[in-house]
Amino acid sequence: MRQFHIAALAAVSAVSMGGSGALAQQAGACGQPAALNGGALVLDQPPAEIVGAFTQITRNEPRYVELTVNAPMALTISTVAEGVDTTLILFDRQGRVVASNDDQRGSNAARIITRLEPGTYCAQVDILGMLDAAPTVVPISVEGAPPADACIRNAGPAVALGQGSQEIIATGTLTGRVDHAFTLPAGTGAKIMARSPIFDTYLALEDENGIDLASDDDSGGDTNSLLEVTAAAEERTYCVRLTGLNNQGGIYALSIAPQAEDDGAAPMQEDASAAEAEADPAATAAEAAAAAEAAAAEAAASAAEAVEDSQ
Repeated sequence: MRQFHIAALAAVSAVSMGGSGALAQQAGACGQPAALNGGALVLDQPPAEIVGAFTQITRNEPRYVELTVNAPMALTISTVAEGVDTTLILFDRQGRVVASNDDQRGSNAARIITRLEPGTYCAQVDILGMLDAAPTVVPISVEGAPPADACIRNAGPAVALGQGSQEIIATGTLTGRVDHAFTLPAGTGAKIMARSPIFDTYLALEDENGIDLASDDDSGGDTNSLLEVTAAAEERTYCVRLTGLNNQGGIYALSIAPQAEDDGAAPMQEDASAAEAEADPAATAAEAAAAAEAAAAEAAASAAEAVEDSQ
């Protein structure tokens, strides 16, 4: 359904820009049929509170919310509707796709996080599958980015890493998620490694606006995860989130090592043996933490047994 609507919007955009004045008047800001418009928003700055519109989906036709931004800004655009699977596609004024999303983090909601330059855009709201006879109302919301659940909003202050910096090694017991923010100067990348002898690690990398950049499950070998951040031409802030697959948890070690641009960094997915060799400090930390936890558990069990015997 989404691909059909993308093609349809591009075709209408081409016709309306090159067609008669009457046809152009019937087209929306991005070339979509004006009859499918479901609202319009104008923003001079990222909204301090959530703003939005209600769209009504009928006859399996999408609806569009026109969005005009008058300054560069990062925005979060979301849809939520009970009992239906919503989709979002953001078009620019030429009918080109800027971003799209279907199932935000495994839910039926759709969300786009993006940084926009001044101009007019159109958010296409749609529902996957056949609709009932009654129209379905789908709210669309717009707020500033990063959103509340972004990695950067839940991490501590970003740690500045340079080419001469020592790698960051964090250890602990994962009970949900762990977020770490860091800043890299121009020309410096980073290698991120998560290891655990207990659970299957999962890494997700976001930028300072909460935009997803990369993720990895098992590229570190076995149940370990590995991501590599390519050096950028300017200073960048990132945030890495560590979770366990299927809500697993336990002892972990997370390392973030800076890499110079000319270090001959390997691709994002490298072979497991090389990854393990690079991750010795993290591996040692994880194994030491696991051993300490096991020793503490054994000591507690022995103490409990001694108390029971004394009674």
